[in-house]
Amino acid sequence: MNRNEVLTGLLRRRQQIRFVLMTMVAGAVMGFLFLYPINEFVYYHEHEKFEPDPPTASRFVTDQMLESLRGRTPQKTTFYLLVGAMLGLLSGLIHGSMHRKLLRIQQLSDELGRDLRMLIREGEGPTLEFKSTFADRHGERSEGG
Repeated sequence: MNRNEVLTGLLRRRQQIRFVLMTMVAGAVMGFLFLYPINEFVYYHEHEKFEPDPPTASRFVTDQMLESLRGRTPQKTTFYLLVGAMLGLLSGLIHGSMHRKLLRIQQLSDELGRDLRMLIREGEGPTLEFKSTFADRHGERSEGG
């Protein structure tokens, strides 16, 4: 492995780590800003409305989130951050997989558009392989091979 290949590998690994961290951070933010308030809203409508003189739903959710920001509900806050981070990572991995497949489809489509005669002249390579009967017809195989 030469120096350029090592550097390219390190850069690729760094980009992968950055991608994973960014999807997890984005997911954690979404977990706190969306999943948490939605759950608190549901909780309010299941339980708090039966309390004497309950606050409004929006006030209840706001108060719960402020309590979390003040550090008074660390388990609940951690739970929503972790759930959000895992959902973010999962969606990032799905997106990455789909992106790689689309790139491969594009690469293969580009190959289909190339000139057939030029492909034959270039011969087999990492993305092109001829059947042995084709090679025999075009004199590219040795006798008895």
